[in-house]
Amino acid sequence: MSESLRVLRSLDQRAADEYRKLVSAIADGSEFDAVDAMRILRENAQTVSGAERDAVSLLEKRRSRAVAEAPFRNLAQRLGVCYEPLT
Repeated sequence: MSESLRVLRSLDQRAADEYRKLVSAIADGSEFDAVDAMRILRENAQTVSGAERDAVSLLEKRRSRAVAEAPFRNLAQRLGVCYEPLT
């Protein structure tokens, strides 16, 4: 693989990571810099509406995961052990 392709993949991964962080901030109701957010959206060929939809999806996934993990957390609490979910 050429160095140029490695750099390109690294930049692509960084852009995707920034987008995930932006979506998480939107889902959490956190403040973020609007200019940075617009740059991130452009780099990922996304729109504000798309990021909002992804944030709603993330919230739904979080809720589903919490519901799925609840029995395991309750069991761990009854047994007096620490519950560490798989990531």
